[in-house]
Formats: sequence, structure tokens, C-alpha cells
Amino acid sequence: MNNQGRYIELDSLRGIAALAVAFMHAAAVFSIDGLPYYQQPWNDFTRAALHSLSIVFGGQMAVDLFFVLSGFVLVGAVERSDGLISYAIRRTGRLVLPVSFSVIVAWAVVNGLFFEPTSAHGPWFKAVFASPFELSEVVENTLLISTNVNAVTWTIQAEMVGSLALPIILLMSRFTRPLALLIGTASLCLWLQHGAMSYIFAFAVGAMIGSRKYPSISTPAAAAISLSAIYALSFLAEPTTERRLAVELLCAPIVSWAAYNGTSILRARMLKPLGRLSYSFYLLHLPTLYVCVWLCRLFDIDGAAGAVFVITLSIPLALAAAALMRETVEEWSMTAGKVLANYVAGLRVKGTVAEVVTGSQIGRIRPH
Repeated sequence: MNNQGRYIELDSLRGIAALAVAFMHAAAVFSIDGLPYYQQPWNDFTRAALHSLSIVFGGQMAVDLFFVLSGFVLVGAVERSDGLISYAIRRTGRLVLPVSFSVIVAWAVVNGLFFEPTSAHGPWFKAVFASPFELSEVVENTLLISTNVNAVTWTIQAEMVGSLALPIILLMSRFTRPLALLIGTASLCLWLQHGAMSYIFAFAVGAMIGSRKYPSISTPAAAAISLSAIYALSFLAEPTTERRLAVELLCAPIVSWAAYNGTSILRARMLKPLGRLSYSFYLLHLPTLYVCVWLCRLFDIDGAAGAVFVITLSIPLALAAAALMRETVEEWSMTAGKVLANYVAGLRVKGTVAEVVTGSQIGRIRPH
């Protein structure tokens, strides 16, 4: 943790997770002999390398890690906030403006460069970029009503729901045991199966290790065992809700170890910028990926060569775009959220003072 109260190690983990998602999407752009990267045989070096790297940089595992990390760090945000309204305003300001900007960028890029996907492209790319986007879709996406223009924003929708549910989770944790709370939230997710609310368990896992220190799971050995178990699940188990919940629970030792006993690797100089840029990078990697795929079309590159080209070019391009967005849009959104939250907190303080001066409703005054 640095002197501003930020966990540098967790920022680095978030950056690595964002990189994993970007890699997975870049690898999924092209089919090779009609098969996506995750169904490639192991008898060719390039195909085996893509297959192996896609498992190591598991995109869904990275998303689960995102949510557990958020649950952990938001415990501190709730505790430091001047009331739940201020917390909600800050969190909304932190998330929504960058999302809106990324949606507009994605709409401009895709509609400006649009081309029909071909048989050379993988099923994921065909599904996400099947047609140009309408302005009505842009409006809905900027409000997080739908998430098809910049497809990764579905996770921000889940992040918003989890962020707003976290104070309730922390309140419930005062009256129930952690195990009972985890079983309850897991049951809710199993019942829902899909949608933003179905990721509440990951936030509950993060909140439990963020509000309590569990030395037994904060060791390198526990983190290594958890990571091995996650990769074993990715090999052996079908992608079901049950597997996702297991992965989210197994992320707990990894996050706990990184936060409390993190290695110097996670504090490495090269990882710090990645952690700082992770949110903007995550939001912008699909528009920059589309530019790279358009270049592949221009130069008639596809298959394994296309996958290597997109991976090699799209990630540095997304990092450069993220650096610009981080210093502008992200900074503005955080500042706006803080200013508005402080303004609301000031109104609450003034209201309390007025009640004291007038002698009215004294019994309702509570410390903030």
C-alpha cells in the first residue's frame, strides 16, 4: 500500500487482468481452419501457443478477479465516505463518464470503419461486430441500459450493481457469519444464473477479505494453490455458474496475498503504469482492436498471422489511447464525483446545523 492508501499490488493485479481480457479478445478475432482459438489442436506450434496462452490469460477468470478486487477495495471506500449518498455519487462518477466516452469512441470507430465479418473471422467477432450501431443504441449504452456498442461494458453494469449492493453486504456481515453470508449470496447467484446481480457473490468474497484479515489464506502457498485450482477448473469443468462461483471463491487467497503479503513483482515499475491505466485500457481495447482488424482486412491478413498481428498491435495501441483517456476523461470523472459528493455532504452538514440553531428535530441528528 502507498501513502495515499492505495494497494499498488492490487492495481497491478487489475492491470494484469485487463491485459488478459484484451489478449483473449484479440486471439478470438480470427478462426483458423474454421475453428476459434480455444478449439485449436495441439499439433501445430502457433495454434498450440494461442491455445495455451488463452488458458493462461483466461478472460473469464480475469473478469471474476476484477469483481473480487472491487469488493475488497470498496470496503475502504464505504468506510471513508461521508454517508451512502456520497459513496454512491463518487462511485457513479468514477464509472459512468469513462463508460459513456468509450461507447462514443466505439460507435465512431465501428461505424466509421465498418465492414461485414467474413468466414475468416471467429464467432465472437462476428457476434459483437455484426452490424453498425444506431444512435439510439449509443444513448442506451451510455446509460448502461444495454451494453452492445462497447461489449465489455456489461462488466461495468455488474460493477455498478455490486458497488451499490456492497454497503448492504457489509451491513449484513455485522449480523451474520461470513460463511452464511457467502452461502446466501452464492445461492442468489445460482438462482439468477445470468445478469448483473449474478456477480454479487464475487463482491461478497472481496468484502469479506477486505473487512477481515485471514492470515491462513494470505500466504504465497495459498495463492499458488488457488491459481492452480483455477487453471484446473478451466481445463476440466464446463463454463457453468457453479464453476464461476468456484473461481470467484478461489480468487480470495490471491487477492488476500497480494494485498497483505504481496511480492515485489507486483510492485515492479513496469506494472505500476499498467495498473494506473487499467480501467481506461479495459474500456478502449475493443475500439482499438477493431482498427487493427480493419488493417488486417486492408492488407489481406487473417488466420494465425492475423491473430499474431492483432495481438501485437492492438494492445500497445490501446495502452497509448488509455494514457490519454486516463489523464483527461478519467481524471475529470473522478474530480466531478468528488466535488458533487462533497457538495451533497456540505448540504447535509448545513441542514444539521440549521436544525440545531432552530431547535427543531434535535432527536434526528446523528454523527456523520
